[in-house]
Amino acid sequence: MPIGVVMLLFACASGAVVSAANSTSRVPAESPAVKRGDFDPAAFSSRGELEKLRFVLEVLESRDRSLENFSCKVQQSTTNFRVRDGGGRHFLHRQDWELRRLGPKYWLKRIDYEYYRPDLAVRQAWLSSWDGSASRSMPATEAPKAEHFCHIRPVENHDAIYDHYNELLGFRTYAGNDRVAALIDFLRDAAKPDRELRIWDEQVKDMHAIHMRVREGDDRWDFWLDPARGYLVERSEWKSEHGAAYNSVSGELRAAEQVAGVWVPRKVVCVSGTSASEEATEMTYEATSVRIGHVTEQDVRLTIPKDARVFDTVRKIAYEPLANGKYRLLPIEDEHRVLHVPPRDAIVDRIDDETPGLYSISQDLPLRLRG
Repeated sequence: MPIGVVMLLFACASGAVVSAANSTSRVPAESPAVKRGDFDPAAFSSRGELEKLRFVLEVLESRDRSLENFSCKVQQSTTNFRVRDGGGRHFLHRQDWELRRLGPKYWLKRIDYEYYRPDLAVRQAWLSSWDGSASRSMPATEAPKAEHFCHIRPVENHDAIYDHYNELLGFRTYAGNDRVAALIDFLRDAAKPDRELRIWDEQVKDMHAIHMRVREGDDRWDFWLDPARGYLVERSEWKSEHGAAYNSVSGELRAAEQVAGVWVPRKVVCVSGTSASEEATEMTYEATSVRIGHVTEQDVRLTIPKDARVFDTVRKIAYEPLANGKYRLLPIEDEHRVLHVPPRDAIVDRIDDETPGLYSISQDLPLRLRG
């Protein structure tokens, strides 16, 4: 399996559209534009760790509020290359992403194209959503196979972190232990006793940046915020090391643009690697459309087709619609790999709040159930 599939850790959707102009200029470290206003490097450096964390959380909270109604479309191109000399570059595949966000809710589409082919034949296409308490995921209409099923889970779908654009946007990040989190929530959790958090002012290419480092076990996260561009994430790194073995992912902002007064990424380059391979994977994300203030409730709603099989680990039920309007209940494995089973050959007239009561926990070995 290509490294890009294994190592992808970090996702995007569309009034104001990103222009073709390249707004990559940053403010020099000694510029008054950096020192006045919200950020003074000297004053920041004199603060204690908790004060620095409070400052970072405040500016990220303000930034997050400005992106509560946001949409973008992003194209991803994936290439492999040799680690030792950067040569041997060869194209792997392309993906298209679309993100719509409204407050805590979001809707996401991912289209994967066939490997090694320039004709953009669709390999698979997925829709996912998060309503603040449960996620839904199912094939999109662009999928080559007309399969109708939907998974409902009490946790966010990983697609939100498989597009590294989202992390530099500050929307979602890989939080360790198979978890997805908003960047601001991840940093709040970083102050817990089982993690080590450091924050300092750093000059990067003669520019001021706020550098945040989080450690937990074998994992290390680094984020650089750019005060001159509204505390946009300039760069991020994640590395997991155990002895000589490692996995790593780094993302770098290559171009940014102001949309409705908010700085957003326009081009992001991400590199993932592992000690298990002599090749690394480079993923380039380019935003083709970014809009703020145009998303409605309907835009973030994911409607399940009436003929879809549903696997609901929130209510711990599964069912498939029948031609006569009734439903056949199916076994389902929950998030803890416990198997819940309905009565044998159970057919019901409707799915409602009483349906979970028909299930019992199986004493048999768990099954691997997939739609």
